[in-house]
Amino acid sequence: MVRYVFFLFLICLVGCSNKPRSSQSYYEPMYQQSAEMDMDYEELAPAPHKKMKRGSFKQSNGQSDVQENNTQSMARKIHYNGYASLRVARIEESIQDIQALATKYKGGLENRGKSYITIRVPKEKFKEAFAKILSLGEVVSKSITAEDLSQAHQSTSLRLQTAKSTRDRLLELLNKTQDEKEKIALLKEIQRLNEQIDTMETQLRTLDTLSRMSKITVELQPRQRQTTSNQIEPFGFSWIHSLSPFQSQVAKSGKRHVIPVPKGMVLLSKKGWFRAQAADGAVIRSATLRNQPEGSASFWQDAVLQRLSSGFAQAETSDLGAYKAVSFLSDSEIPYTYIVAIKTEKKKLHLVEIYYPTQIQKERYQANVLEALGGK
Repeated sequence: MVRYVFFLFLICLVGCSNKPRSSQSYYEPMYQQSAEMDMDYEELAPAPHKKMKRGSFKQSNGQSDVQENNTQSMARKIHYNGYASLRVARIEESIQDIQALATKYKGGLENRGKSYITIRVPKEKFKEAFAKILSLGEVVSKSITAEDLSQAHQSTSLRLQTAKSTRDRLLELLNKTQDEKEKIALLKEIQRLNEQIDTMETQLRTLDTLSRMSKITVELQPRQRQTTSNQIEPFGFSWIHSLSPFQSQVAKSGKRHVIPVPKGMVLLSKKGWFRAQAADGAVIRSATLRNQPEGSASFWQDAVLQRLSSGFAQAETSDLGAYKAVSFLSDSEIPYTYIVAIKTEKKKLHLVEIYYPTQIQKERYQANVLEALGGK
C-alpha cells in the first residue's frame, strides 16, 4: 500500500513539472525581438524595457503565428523630427530639390515658404532622406529628436477597449431596463463614453500617423549672407534669438512645464520637456526657464517682440489665457503662425511655443489652446 501511494506521488510530481509555462514567459521575449529589429537612430528614444537575449525560450508547435502577430503589434512607434539650417547657392532651387526628394521617398510636402520647407517621409527612409538634404549645402546647424510613442499608443488602446466594453454592457442594460429614469441615466453615460471613444480614436490615428511619417524642416539662407553682428546682447536675453517654430532648442534646455493638452493634439512624452502635436503638423511645447533678469510677463513679451519681429511679416501682442503672448506671421507663400507665450512666477519664467503650419490649423486649434492656457 505504501509503495502504491509513493508511486502515485511520483506520477503527480512528474506531471506538475511538465506543466506549460505561463503566458508571460512567452510574451516578454517577443517584445524584445521587436525591439532588436528597430531601425537606426532609435537609440535617441529611450527603450521602454531592458533588452533580453534572443532564443531564451522555445516555442511550442503553433506558436510562430502568435509570436509574429504580437511582435508586429508591440513594435515600437517612433516619431522622428529632423531640423537643418543650410547655406546654399540658390534657395529656390534647393527647395525644389527637397520637395522632389520627398516625392521620391513616397512622402509629401507639408509646408514651404521663400526660405524654408517642411516635408514628411516614411520612417524607414528618414535617415537616408536627412543625409541627402544635408549634402545640399553648408550645414549651419542640425538636430534630430526621436519620440517613443509606444506607451502612449498602448495606453490609449487599452483605455479605448475598456470604454467600448463598458459601452456595450450599458447598451445591453438599456435594452433590458423598463425604468425611464434608469434609461435616461444610461443614455447620458453612453453619450459620455461615445465622446471619449471618438477622442481616443482620433488620438490613435494621430499617433499612427506620427510614427509612420517622419518630419524634416529645412531653413535655407544664401551663402553670401553676413551672419556676424556687432550688437552685444545683454546678459539673460540671448535665449530669445534661439526661439524657432522649427526646433526645440530653448524648450529642451529648460525644466518640464506641464499644461493641459489641447483637444485634437496628443502628448508625445510624459518625461522631459513638454510637447504635444497634431497629425496635421500643429505643435505646442513648453518649459520653465530662469527669470533672469527678473521681469514681469509684459517685460519679456516686449523683449521677444523687439528681437524677433524683424524676421516676420507681422507681429502683434495679446493676452493668451494667463500668458502674455506675441504672435508672428511669416512672409511666405503659405504663411505660418508662431506664437511665443510667457508667464512669470518669481524666479521662474514659463514659456509656451505654438506653431500652426497654416491658418487652417490656427482656426482649428486656437480655441483649444486658449482653453489649455487658462483662457475661455
